[in-house]
Amino acid sequence: MQALPELAWRGRRRGAIKHCSIAVAEAAERSGSLITARSALEQGREVFAVPGQINRPASRGCHQLIRDGATLVESLDDVIEQLGPLMRPTTGNNGQAVRHPRELTLNETERTVLDAIPTCPTLVDQ
Repeated sequence: MQALPELAWRGRRRGAIKHCSIAVAEAAERSGSLITARSALEQGREVFAVPGQINRPASRGCHQLIRDGATLVESLDDVIEQLGPLMRPTTGNNGQAVRHPRELTLNETERTVLDAIPTCPTLVDQ
């Protein structure tokens, strides 16, 4: 009886990849994570893979994903760089609007300069 709800849950999880990126940190060659990640690649979604030791079976799946086009992740900066600007601004811990993940690392002077730049386009003669 529990197999059916588990199967339905997996289907919803794979359906949800239409709206997000996938990150795989460890996966064997025949891992369920690889099914989800390959489906995401086929749908044109961003897939990130963290490489592992070459002699570990649990690393082979991530290595294959990288060969298949997943983005190699060596640090959090690799993910932030690849994702780019956010679709909608969000609010950071300090209550200020965040449009790009890199804004979370700005110092006070950089934040002041960024806040002075309008977010909407302006004509050259204005």
